[in-house]
Amino acid sequence: MLGPDPNRELVKDSTRLAAFLQECLALGSLRVLLYFENFPRHDTGYAKYRCPYVWLRSHHNQLIRAQPGHIDDDDNPLQLQKTNEWKIKDISLWEMVAEIVQMTSSPKNPFQIDFDYIDKLPLEESVLLTGSLLAFLQNVWIEADPCIVFADDLYTEIQVLQSKHLDNVQMNGRVLDVKEGSTEDAAEVIVYTQKNDDCLNQLWRYENGYFINVKSAKVLDICGGEMSPESPIIQYAQKMSEEAANQKWGIDGDGYIFCSARPDLVLDIKSREDDDGAAVILYEKRDGEVASNQRWTLEEYSG
Repeated sequence: MLGPDPNRELVKDSTRLAAFLQECLALGSLRVLLYFENFPRHDTGYAKYRCPYVWLRSHHNQLIRAQPGHIDDDDNPLQLQKTNEWKIKDISLWEMVAEIVQMTSSPKNPFQIDFDYIDKLPLEESVLLTGSLLAFLQNVWIEADPCIVFADDLYTEIQVLQSKHLDNVQMNGRVLDVKEGSTEDAAEVIVYTQKNDDCLNQLWRYENGYFINVKSAKVLDICGGEMSPESPIIQYAQKMSEEAANQKWGIDGDGYIFCSARPDLVLDIKSREDDDGAAVILYEKRDGEVASNQRWTLEEYSG
């Protein structure tokens, strides 16, 4: 075909729209922003207006009726400078969010997070929400002008959110512990709050595939040699290598501690229980961030 492709601009436009719609998947996570109340109804309207528009479920007095020349109709979209600029340059969702926030309040940082709200969420929801919000705010940090007034505050929020997200993914910060500090065979292995003193039953040495408890010198063991889901984890006297299939473990880069003979089975906090004394069992490996009760951090003891 000779001459310019008549679909070239449409393809480019469609690509921009697809990227924008991908960003909009994060809208649900923005409910934890301190100044971004739950008033957007949806962000659409492309077919009619040739640019994204925001419709509201609330705050019409503040955001629509306060605008000059408004039409008193709740089904009219919110008029934003950023939506008008869409036709001449790339616009990201975060720019629209920042403009909406500035219309209802004047915070130094429009992306300030309500961490108290996050702390009250169930663990699974908190993991998903903090992960989504983290991706959104990291995109703001990358794209925003480094001199923008809220840059330093935004960076601080991201650091705190990263720490909280990591804590959630690793579940509860408790450590592997031999119940009541026992040195006997078949003593139950549990999770317990990390201790600073009298902590030898919480210390483990990893050698040749064995986890050896510092206090008892016994090793992490699958009770009865039953390498199947829900088998209890205990400590037991170390066996010779050829007999030790239920005592040999591997560690992967995602924090899973798996049975060397059955890599599909990993150490798991039973029933995702979030309390001291929760039992540790063998269980089928789960993928993704919701597997926080199966992911562990190995830290060098410095006491």
